[in-house]
Amino acid sequence: MASSFPFISERDKVGDPPMSAMNFENPRLRRFPHPKSLRLTKRLGSGQDGFVFKARGYHNETLAVKIFKPRTPEWYWAFERECVNAALLDMINASLRRAAADGRKKLVIPDPKSREEAFKNLFSFSDEANTGELCEARLVPISADVQITACLGWIEFQGRAINKQLKRARICDQEAMIDEQSYYAIVYEFVPQDELDIDTIVAQHDFFHIIGFHVVPFRESNWQSCGRLVDFSDLVSPHAGPPEWNSDYYARDQESFPRRMAMHSGSSQKLFQEASASITRFWCEAEELRKHHFNI
Repeated sequence: MASSFPFISERDKVGDPPMSAMNFENPRLRRFPHPKSLRLTKRLGSGQDGFVFKARGYHNETLAVKIFKPRTPEWYWAFERECVNAALLDMINASLRRAAADGRKKLVIPDPKSREEAFKNLFSFSDEANTGELCEARLVPISADVQITACLGWIEFQGRAINKQLKRARICDQEAMIDEQSYYAIVYEFVPQDELDIDTIVAQHDFFHIIGFHVVPFRESNWQSCGRLVDFSDLVSPHAGPPEWNSDYYARDQESFPRRMAMHSGSSQKLFQEASASITRFWCEAEELRKHHFNI
């Protein structure tokens, strides 16, 4: 049952989330408040984690719904990873909004390299950080000028209900859901395609790194608009621990993206392809090291 999962909450995702240090220690994504209003309209893609559909919401707004495959293997489930990530980002965004409204700055370690420093930066957005209990030297204000794709909460479907919607929308799906199976999904803001801008991607990458996330190998298809991440399985929070979150890889995250590309305003497609290839090479090497280290 959903309530047995420690990374989700049965509370509707309405208003700001609680932001105590305990909430950051045990992040839980709240439930999408209008489950009966969702209407799947188009299949956008599928992959190892599950299926992504375009949908209409309660106010007829366009949304993206990611339906996850059942949990296999046991040690990794994309639904769990994305729930934790979305819950943390929800708290961070709310904390930044409150700080801006009060004329305050959120202070972070500017170049975090260890798991301890990643957690310190995460906890800098908690309520306790505002009291000065978590303050230390060498902190700097974080730039909040980054547009993160909004998560609207999690939802549970029955396979039968999904298949009925797919049939009604005339969506041909060779991988039909099992009628008796329960499926979990996350509802996101829909982000349209556009020409990717390297400066925007670098800004998002830097923001995710500073707040404690390790960013997995770059996949161009997981970034939309001018450079907004739309697949949040690409982020690994320090809650995951090794081998998923590894201090060595985290420390090298900033080197993995060719930051010099950010100096080229209006970068050409060729430069973008070179950047993508450089990232891919780095992460292929990192993955081989990980397999060797953990005897995978």
